[in-house]
Amino acid sequence: MLKSVYSVIFMLFSTFCLSLSGLLCKLVSDEYSPESLTFVRYLIPIVILGGWMLKKHITWPSKSERRMLWIRGACMGAGQMCFMFALQHLSLVECVVLFSTGPLFIPIMERIAFKRLLRWGSIVTLLVTFVGVILLSGGISQFHWDWALGLGLAAGIFNAGSQVTLYQVSQTRLSSQEMSLWSFICAVIILAPMLMMLDSSNFNVVSLYESHSTLVLWALLGIGMLVVGTQLFRAKAYRLASSGSQLAPLIFTNLIFSAIWQLLWFDVSYTTQQALGLTVIVLANMARFVPTIKQQWQRRHALV
Repeated sequence: MLKSVYSVIFMLFSTFCLSLSGLLCKLVSDEYSPESLTFVRYLIPIVILGGWMLKKHITWPSKSERRMLWIRGACMGAGQMCFMFALQHLSLVECVVLFSTGPLFIPIMERIAFKRLLRWGSIVTLLVTFVGVILLSGGISQFHWDWALGLGLAAGIFNAGSQVTLYQVSQTRLSSQEMSLWSFICAVIILAPMLMMLDSSNFNVVSLYESHSTLVLWALLGIGMLVVGTQLFRAKAYRLASSGSQLAPLIFTNLIFSAIWQLLWFDVSYTTQQALGLTVIVLANMARFVPTIKQQWQRRHALV
Protein backbone atom coordinates (compact mmCIF):
# COMPACT_ATOMS: atom_id res chain seq x y z
CA MET A 1 0.00 0.00 0.00
CA LEU A 2 2.79 2.43 0.95
CA LYS A 3 4.59 1.62 -2.31
CA SER A 4 1.47 2.60 -4.23
CA VAL A 5 1.17 5.91 -2.36
CA TYR A 6 4.85 6.76 -2.81
CA SER A 7 4.71 5.93 -6.53
CA VAL A 8 1.85 8.44 -6.94
CA ILE A 9 3.73 11.12 -4.97
CA PHE A 10 6.90 10.65 -7.03
CA MET A 11 4.86 10.79 -10.25
CA LEU A 12 3.26 14.08 -9.18
CA PHE A 13 6.70 15.53 -8.42
CA SER A 14 7.78 14.38 -11.88
CA THR A 15 4.89 16.04 -13.72
CA PHE A 16 5.34 19.25 -11.69
CA CYS A 17 9.02 19.43 -12.72
CA LEU A 18 8.05 18.64 -16.32
CA SER A 19 5.50 21.47 -16.42
CA LEU A 20 8.01 23.95 -14.99
CA SER A 21 10.66 22.95 -17.53
CA GLY A 22 8.07 23.43 -20.30
CA LEU A 23 7.34 26.93 -18.98
CA LEU A 24 11.03 27.88 -18.92
CA CYS A 25 11.55 26.43 -22.42
CA LYS A 26 8.66 28.55 -23.69
CA LEU A 27 10.11 31.68 -22.05
CA VAL A 28 13.57 31.21 -23.62
CA SER A 29 12.38 29.76 -26.96
CA ASP A 30 12.95 33.14 -28.65
CA GLU A 31 16.56 33.23 -27.46
CA TYR A 32 17.70 29.88 -28.90
CA SER A 33 16.94 27.70 -31.89
CA PRO A 34 14.93 24.52 -31.15
CA GLU A 35 17.97 22.40 -32.06
CA SER A 36 20.27 24.18 -29.61
CA LEU A 37 17.68 24.22 -26.84
CA THR A 38 17.02 20.49 -27.26
CA PHE A 39 20.73 19.69 -27.13
CA VAL A 40 21.37 21.81 -24.03
CA ARG A 41 18.24 20.42 -22.37
CA TYR A 42 20.02 17.06 -22.18
CA LEU A 43 23.64 18.19 -22.02
CA ILE A 44 23.22 20.10 -18.74
CA PRO A 45 21.58 17.11 -16.97
CA ILE A 46 24.53 14.93 -18.03
CA VAL A 47 26.92 17.39 -16.35
CA ILE A 48 24.73 17.60 -13.22
CA LEU A 49 24.18 13.85 -12.87
CA GLY A 50 27.73 12.98 -13.95
CA GLY A 51 29.20 15.32 -11.33
CA TRP A 52 26.86 14.00 -8.66
CA MET A 53 27.71 10.36 -9.42
CA LEU A 54 31.44 10.91 -10.01
CA LYS A 55 32.45 9.33 -6.69
CA LYS A 56 29.96 6.48 -7.03
CA HIS A 57 30.28 3.26 -8.96
CA ILE A 58 28.32 3.63 -12.20
CA THR A 59 26.96 0.36 -13.54
CA TRP A 60 27.77 -0.38 -17.19
CA PRO A 61 24.52 -1.46 -18.91
CA SER A 62 24.26 -5.00 -20.27
CA LYS A 63 23.59 -5.65 -23.95
CA SER A 64 19.81 -5.89 -23.47
CA GLU A 65 19.82 -2.79 -21.24
CA ARG A 66 21.86 -0.84 -23.80
CA ARG A 67 19.35 -1.71 -26.50
CA MET A 68 16.46 -0.30 -24.44
CA LEU A 69 18.51 2.77 -23.46
CA TRP A 70 19.37 3.55 -27.09
CA ILE A 71 15.71 3.28 -28.07
CA ARG A 72 14.70 5.44 -25.11
CA GLY A 73 17.42 8.00 -25.91
CA ALA A 74 16.26 8.20 -29.53
CA CYS A 75 12.63 8.68 -28.46
CA MET A 76 13.58 11.32 -25.89
CA GLY A 77 15.72 13.27 -28.37
CA ALA A 78 13.22 13.13 -31.24
CA GLY A 79 10.28 13.89 -28.95
CA GLN A 80 11.90 16.96 -27.44
CA MET A 81 13.07 18.20 -30.84
CA CYS A 82 9.48 18.07 -32.12
CA PHE A 83 8.21 19.66 -28.89
CA MET A 84 10.67 22.57 -29.11
CA PHE A 85 9.79 23.32 -32.75
CA ALA A 86 6.07 23.23 -31.91
CA LEU A 87 6.62 25.41 -28.83
CA GLN A 88 7.79 28.30 -31.03
CA HIS A 89 4.50 28.34 -32.95
CA LEU A 90 1.86 27.06 -30.52
CA SER A 91 0.81 28.04 -27.01
CA LEU A 92 2.21 26.20 -24.00
CA VAL A 93 -1.09 24.40 -23.32
CA GLU A 94 -1.52 23.37 -26.97
CA CYS A 95 1.97 21.85 -26.99
CA VAL A 96 1.44 20.07 -23.68
CA VAL A 97 -1.96 18.70 -24.78
CA LEU A 98 -0.44 17.28 -27.98
CA PHE A 99 2.62 15.98 -26.12
CA SER A 100 0.30 14.35 -23.59
CA THR A 101 -1.33 12.23 -26.30
CA GLY A 102 1.63 9.89 -25.78
CA PRO A 103 -0.31 7.41 -23.59
CA LEU A 104 -2.79 6.92 -26.44
CA PHE A 105 0.00 5.57 -28.63
CA ILE A 106 1.41 3.28 -25.91
CA PRO A 107 -0.90 0.35 -26.85
CA ILE A 108 0.26 0.63 -30.47
CA MET A 109 3.90 0.71 -29.36
CA GLU A 110 3.33 -2.33 -27.14
CA ARG A 111 1.57 -4.10 -30.02
CA ILE A 112 4.57 -3.49 -32.32
CA ALA A 113 7.28 -4.23 -29.74
CA PHE A 114 5.70 -6.95 -27.59
CA LYS A 115 2.84 -8.29 -29.79
CA ARG A 116 0.28 -7.35 -27.16
CA LEU A 117 -3.43 -7.22 -27.94
CA LEU A 118 -4.62 -3.91 -29.38
CA ARG A 119 -8.08 -3.11 -28.06
CA TRP A 120 -10.78 -1.33 -30.04
CA GLY A 121 -11.04 1.29 -27.32
CA SER A 122 -7.47 2.42 -28.04
CA ILE A 123 -8.25 2.81 -31.75
CA VAL A 124 -11.43 4.79 -31.03
CA THR A 125 -9.65 7.21 -28.67
CA LEU A 126 -6.97 7.80 -31.31
CA LEU A 127 -9.62 8.62 -33.93
CA VAL A 128 -11.35 11.00 -31.49
CA THR A 129 -7.97 12.64 -30.83
CA PHE A 130 -7.49 13.33 -34.53
CA VAL A 131 -10.97 14.90 -34.62
CA GLY A 132 -9.78 17.19 -31.83
CA VAL A 133 -6.67 18.09 -33.83
CA ILE A 134 -8.85 19.00 -36.83
CA LEU A 135 -10.97 21.28 -34.62
CA LEU A 136 -7.81 22.79 -33.15
CA SER A 137 -6.59 23.65 -36.65
CA GLY A 138 -9.79 25.56 -37.50
CA GLY A 139 -12.47 22.97 -38.22
CA ILE A 140 -13.31 20.80 -41.23
CA SER A 141 -14.40 23.70 -43.46
CA GLN A 142 -11.14 25.59 -42.86
CA PHE A 143 -8.93 22.55 -42.34
CA HIS A 144 -5.30 22.88 -43.37
CA TRP A 145 -2.63 20.65 -41.94
CA ASP A 146 -0.50 22.78 -39.66
CA TRP A 147 3.03 21.39 -39.48
CA ALA A 148 3.34 22.71 -35.90
CA LEU A 149 0.34 20.58 -34.88
CA GLY A 150 1.91 17.63 -36.70
CA LEU A 151 5.15 18.10 -34.78
CA GLY A 152 3.19 18.32 -31.52
CA LEU A 153 1.53 14.99 -32.30
CA ALA A 154 4.89 13.50 -33.31
CA ALA A 155 6.22 14.57 -29.90
CA GLY A 156 3.35 12.61 -28.34
CA ILE A 157 4.22 9.51 -30.37
CA PHE A 158 7.88 9.66 -29.34
CA ASN A 159 6.74 10.31 -25.76
CA ALA A 160 4.88 6.99 -25.93
CA GLY A 161 8.05 5.22 -27.04
CA SER A 162 9.95 6.83 -24.18
CA GLN A 163 7.34 5.73 -21.61
CA VAL A 164 7.27 2.13 -22.87
CA THR A 165 11.05 1.77 -22.72
CA LEU A 166 11.22 3.57 -19.35
CA TYR A 167 9.04 0.95 -17.71
CA GLN A 168 11.15 -1.83 -19.26
CA VAL A 169 14.45 -0.28 -18.12
CA SER A 170 13.08 0.51 -14.64
CA GLN A 171 12.72 -3.24 -14.01
CA THR A 172 16.48 -3.82 -14.51
CA ARG A 173 19.38 -3.63 -12.04
CA LEU A 174 20.18 0.00 -12.99
CA SER A 175 19.40 2.64 -10.36
CA SER A 176 17.15 5.63 -11.16
CA GLN A 177 20.19 7.90 -11.47
CA GLU A 178 22.01 5.47 -13.76
CA MET A 179 18.94 5.01 -15.96
CA SER A 180 18.57 8.77 -16.35
CA LEU A 181 22.29 9.38 -16.95
CA TRP A 182 22.62 6.68 -19.63
CA SER A 183 19.37 7.82 -21.28
CA PHE A 184 20.63 11.42 -21.47
CA ILE A 185 23.99 10.29 -22.86
CA CYS A 186 22.29 8.18 -25.55
CA ALA A 187 20.00 11.10 -26.45
CA VAL A 188 22.92 13.55 -26.79
CA ILE A 189 24.99 11.11 -28.88
CA ILE A 190 22.04 10.63 -31.24
CA LEU A 191 21.19 14.35 -31.35
CA ALA A 192 24.71 15.73 -31.92
CA PRO A 193 25.25 14.66 -35.57
CA MET A 194 21.61 15.39 -36.40
CA LEU A 195 21.85 18.94 -35.06
CA MET A 196 25.12 19.63 -36.84
CA MET A 197 23.54 18.56 -40.13
CA LEU A 198 20.42 20.65 -39.55
CA ASP A 199 22.22 23.80 -38.41
CA SER A 200 25.92 23.27 -39.08
CA SER A 201 26.60 26.98 -39.70
CA ASN A 202 25.05 28.28 -36.47
CA PHE A 203 25.20 25.39 -34.02
CA ASN A 204 27.93 25.96 -31.47
CA VAL A 205 27.65 24.93 -27.82
CA VAL A 206 29.99 27.74 -26.70
CA SER A 207 27.84 30.37 -28.43
CA LEU A 208 24.89 29.34 -26.28
CA TYR A 209 26.56 31.07 -23.31
CA GLU A 210 27.58 34.23 -25.17
CA SER A 211 25.58 37.44 -25.59
CA HIS A 212 22.78 36.38 -23.27
CA SER A 213 21.62 37.80 -19.96
CA THR A 214 22.42 36.10 -16.68
CA LEU A 215 18.70 35.51 -16.19
CA VAL A 216 18.48 33.46 -19.41
CA LEU A 217 21.52 31.40 -18.43
CA TRP A 218 19.99 30.70 -15.03
CA ALA A 219 16.82 29.63 -16.85
CA LEU A 220 18.89 27.13 -18.87
CA LEU A 221 20.42 25.75 -15.68
CA GLY A 222 16.94 25.55 -14.17
CA ILE A 223 15.69 23.59 -17.19
CA GLY A 224 18.57 21.15 -16.80
CA MET A 225 17.87 20.61 -13.09
CA LEU A 226 14.13 20.18 -13.71
CA VAL A 227 14.82 17.61 -16.44
CA VAL A 228 16.93 15.65 -13.95
CA GLY A 229 14.15 15.90 -11.36
CA THR A 230 11.52 14.81 -13.89
CA GLN A 231 13.45 11.69 -14.89
CA LEU A 232 14.58 10.70 -11.38
CA PHE A 233 11.12 11.09 -9.85
CA ARG A 234 9.47 9.26 -12.77
CA ALA A 235 11.98 6.40 -12.72
CA LYS A 236 11.45 6.05 -8.95
CA ALA A 237 7.67 6.08 -9.43
CA TYR A 238 7.78 3.35 -12.08
CA ARG A 239 10.11 1.26 -9.95
CA LEU A 240 7.56 1.32 -7.09
CA ALA A 241 4.52 0.84 -9.33
CA SER A 242 3.04 -2.58 -10.05
CA SER A 243 2.59 -1.67 -13.72
CA GLY A 244 3.08 1.23 -16.11
CA SER A 245 -0.68 1.66 -16.59
CA GLN A 246 -1.10 2.28 -12.85
CA LEU A 247 0.63 5.66 -13.16
CA ALA A 248 -0.34 6.58 -16.72
CA PRO A 249 -3.45 8.64 -15.73
CA LEU A 250 -1.26 10.90 -13.57
CA ILE A 251 0.66 12.04 -16.65
CA PHE A 252 -2.23 14.46 -17.25
CA THR A 253 -1.45 16.43 -14.11
CA ASN A 254 1.28 17.95 -16.29
CA LEU A 255 -1.53 19.57 -18.31
CA ILE A 256 -3.15 20.99 -15.17
CA PHE A 257 0.13 22.51 -13.98
CA SER A 258 0.87 23.89 -17.48
CA ALA A 259 -2.59 25.49 -17.69
CA ILE A 260 -1.85 27.29 -14.42
CA TRP A 261 1.50 28.56 -15.74
CA GLN A 262 -0.14 29.78 -18.96
CA LEU A 263 -2.80 31.71 -17.02
CA LEU A 264 -0.10 33.32 -14.87
CA TRP A 265 2.49 34.09 -17.57
CA PHE A 266 0.83 34.40 -20.99
CA ASP A 267 -2.11 36.25 -22.51
CA VAL A 268 -3.55 33.57 -24.80
CA SER A 269 -7.09 33.31 -26.13
CA TYR A 270 -8.74 30.54 -28.17
CA THR A 271 -11.66 30.47 -30.59
CA THR A 272 -14.65 28.32 -29.64
CA GLN A 273 -13.56 25.63 -32.13
CA GLN A 274 -10.00 25.58 -30.80
CA ALA A 275 -11.20 25.33 -27.19
CA LEU A 276 -13.52 22.49 -28.25
CA GLY A 277 -10.62 20.76 -30.02
CA LEU A 278 -8.44 20.96 -26.90
CA THR A 279 -11.31 19.63 -24.78
CA VAL A 280 -11.94 16.71 -27.17
CA ILE A 281 -8.25 15.72 -27.09
CA VAL A 282 -8.11 15.88 -23.28
CA LEU A 283 -11.33 13.87 -22.89
CA ALA A 284 -10.12 11.24 -25.38
CA ASN A 285 -6.92 10.87 -23.38
CA MET A 286 -8.78 10.65 -20.07
CA ALA A 287 -11.21 8.05 -21.49
CA ARG A 288 -8.22 5.84 -22.27
CA PHE A 289 -7.67 5.36 -18.52
CA VAL A 290 -11.26 4.78 -17.38
CA PRO A 291 -10.89 0.94 -17.43
CA THR A 292 -7.60 1.15 -15.50
CA ILE A 293 -9.06 3.44 -12.85
CA LYS A 294 -12.16 1.23 -12.59
CA GLN A 295 -10.02 -1.89 -12.07
CA GLN A 296 -7.95 -0.18 -9.36
CA TRP A 297 -11.11 1.03 -7.60
CA GLN A 298 -12.67 -2.47 -7.68
CA ARG A 299 -9.42 -4.03 -6.45
CA ARG A 300 -9.20 -1.66 -3.47
CA HIS A 301 -12.83 -2.23 -2.48
CA ALA A 302 -12.36 -5.99 -2.78
CA LEU A 303 -9.58 -5.78 -0.19
CA VAL A 304 -11.70 -3.82 2.29
